[in-house]
Amino acid sequence: MAKEFERVVAGARLSANEWLMDRAIRHAHHLRRFGSHEVNEIVGFLNRDVFPDLVGRLEARIERFPTRGMEVDFTTARYQDMVAGFDAFLSEGMRDARDMASTDLIAFGKQETAFTTSLIETAIPVEISANLPAASMMRSIVHSRPFNGDTLTGWFKNLASSTSAKVDRELRIGMMQGETTGQIVQRIRGKGRGLGQGGVINQTRRGTEAVVRSATNHVGTQARQSTYAENDDLVKGWKFLATLDARTTLICASNDGKVFPIGEGPMPPLHMGCRSADSPILASWQDIGLDIPEDDEGTRASMDGEVPETVTYSEWLKGQDVKTQQQVLGKRRAAMFRAGDINIDRFTDDFGNTINLDQLSDLEQALLN
Repeated sequence: MAKEFERVVAGARLSANEWLMDRAIRHAHHLRRFGSHEVNEIVGFLNRDVFPDLVGRLEARIERFPTRGMEVDFTTARYQDMVAGFDAFLSEGMRDARDMASTDLIAFGKQETAFTTSLIETAIPVEISANLPAASMMRSIVHSRPFNGDTLTGWFKNLASSTSAKVDRELRIGMMQGETTGQIVQRIRGKGRGLGQGGVINQTRRGTEAVVRSATNHVGTQARQSTYAENDDLVKGWKFLATLDARTTLICASNDGKVFPIGEGPMPPLHMGCRSADSPILASWQDIGLDIPEDDEGTRASMDGEVPETVTYSEWLKGQDVKTQQQVLGKRRAAMFRAGDINIDRFTDDFGNTINLDQLSDLEQALLN
């Protein structure tokens, strides 16, 4: 049974694959906002419940360490216990942060498969039920599938171990140079009030942000690929979508627009902080088994296996309606963008507000209309 559905964006009628690519680009922006929300949640937990206590405990131990200068013996039990205590507390905090991220990412992965299924169903001009991957697969994706060379657990372990190694180094330098307790602590905490800028903790904070953003991209990609695989009678492959602006890495730019078989090819994230995404490529109506002419304007079936052209992010945004531009840039910047007063060649995702999983679901529903 044919569906009455017009794939029109900014006044232009789109093929099914063009419409899917447009939705994928919009959705990728929403996912980056969701990723920013996750960063705020996880880094916020560390800033609130781990780092201050960690630095406070270390400061108290340094204060009780009497020796400074060339006479410091770093092999003593007192020094080794101080470093071991720091390492144990930090490792526990990182495990808690990992568990928080895991719980959120599993829920996100399940939602992503449901959205991708609905997106495929909407793009096809007849009533059809696409298949959902098993819900248990999301746990495996989050816990077992590596991204950028390691699993989520591995990345958080690396953050803890690298932080401990840096703290040990800064302690040794500070003590050897005869610094005061405050000066040594500043090496760890950074300058300024609270958890200041610079210092080992700020490096760990930035590392955690990169891991969480990359993990969100990874889980989203794997959830979509799993959905494509469950519907390989409808989906024949996927297209690599890079965010083409001045910040795009060479590896992402070189893969932009390429089409790969389901489950194969260079899947995002290709590097830490990767912003690239993907779009499903539907089979032709004939391959799907639909008796619909490929050029039937009434059903928007102009598929014939063609893949839509690549556009830069700025070009794509210029072709969107005012509401979409405002979602991306905010009202004031969107107006300036339309007037040609700002350039987004160095586009960042800081223009938009962060969104949680429920808000992401609302935006996904809007993309299906």
